[in-house]
Amino acid sequence: FCTAVIAAREGARVTLVGHDGIERVKQIAAEIKSRFNTAVDAADGSSDARKTKLVEASEVILACAKAGVQVVSKA
Repeated sequence: FCTAVIAAREGARVTLVGHDGIERVKQIAAEIKSRFNTAVDAADGSSDARKTKLVEASEVILACAKAGVQVVSKA
Protein backbone atom coordinates (compact mmCIF):
# COMPACT_ATOMS: atom_id res chain seq x y z
CA PHE A 1 0.00 0.00 0.00
CA CYS A 2 2.59 2.58 1.09
CA THR A 3 5.00 1.65 -1.68
CA ALA A 4 2.24 1.99 -4.27
CA VAL A 5 1.32 5.45 -3.02
CA ILE A 6 4.91 6.67 -2.91
CA ALA A 7 5.77 5.31 -6.36
CA ALA A 8 2.61 6.73 -7.94
CA ARG A 9 3.16 10.14 -6.36
CA GLU A 10 6.70 10.13 -7.78
CA GLY A 11 5.36 9.55 -11.29
CA ALA A 12 5.39 5.78 -11.70
CA ARG A 13 2.47 4.01 -13.32
CA VAL A 14 1.44 1.65 -10.55
CA THR A 15 -0.71 -1.45 -10.94
CA LEU A 16 -1.93 -3.38 -7.92
CA VAL A 17 -2.34 -7.04 -8.84
CA GLY A 18 -4.76 -9.28 -6.98
CA HIS A 19 -3.79 -12.94 -6.79
CA ASP A 20 -7.41 -13.65 -5.89
CA GLY A 21 -9.02 -11.52 -8.60
CA ILE A 22 -9.50 -7.84 -9.20
CA GLU A 23 -12.20 -6.85 -6.69
CA ARG A 24 -9.97 -6.52 -3.62
CA VAL A 25 -7.32 -4.46 -5.41
CA LYS A 26 -9.98 -2.26 -7.03
CA GLN A 27 -11.13 -1.34 -3.53
CA ILE A 28 -7.56 -0.61 -2.46
CA ALA A 29 -6.99 1.53 -5.57
CA ALA A 30 -10.17 3.48 -4.77
CA GLU A 31 -8.99 4.02 -1.19
CA ILE A 32 -5.62 5.32 -2.44
CA LYS A 33 -7.43 7.70 -4.81
CA SER A 34 -9.70 8.91 -2.01
CA ARG A 35 -7.05 9.32 0.69
CA PHE A 36 -4.11 10.56 -1.36
CA ASN A 37 -5.67 11.89 -4.60
CA THR A 38 -3.32 9.54 -6.43
CA ALA A 39 -4.39 7.14 -9.16
CA VAL A 40 -3.20 3.54 -9.33
CA ASP A 41 -4.50 0.78 -11.58
CA ALA A 42 -5.91 -2.57 -10.51
CA ALA A 43 -5.38 -5.86 -12.35
CA ASP A 44 -6.46 -9.47 -12.07
CA GLY A 45 -3.53 -11.81 -11.41
CA SER A 46 -5.57 -14.87 -10.55
CA SER A 47 -4.07 -17.07 -13.27
CA ASP A 48 -0.57 -17.72 -14.58
CA ALA A 49 -1.57 -16.40 -18.01
CA ARG A 50 -2.79 -13.10 -16.56
CA LYS A 51 0.33 -12.72 -14.41
CA THR A 52 2.54 -13.45 -17.42
CA LYS A 53 0.92 -10.63 -19.42
CA LEU A 54 1.37 -8.22 -16.53
CA VAL A 55 5.02 -9.18 -16.04
CA GLU A 56 5.76 -8.79 -19.76
CA ALA A 57 4.36 -5.25 -19.66
CA SER A 58 6.36 -4.23 -16.57
CA GLU A 59 9.78 -2.71 -16.05
CA VAL A 60 9.84 -3.07 -12.26
CA ILE A 61 7.97 -5.51 -10.03
CA LEU A 62 7.62 -5.02 -6.29
CA ALA A 63 6.03 -8.12 -4.83
CA CYS A 64 5.23 -9.30 -1.34
CA ALA A 65 3.92 -12.52 0.12
CA LYS A 66 4.34 -14.57 3.25
CA ALA A 67 7.64 -16.37 3.75
CA GLY A 68 8.19 -19.29 1.38
CA VAL A 69 5.72 -18.17 -1.29
CA GLN A 70 7.17 -17.60 -4.76
CA VAL A 71 5.36 -14.68 -6.36
CA VAL A 72 7.20 -14.44 -9.70
CA SER A 73 9.37 -16.95 -11.55
CA LYS A 74 11.61 -16.79 -14.62
CA ALA A 75 9.33 -19.23 -16.46
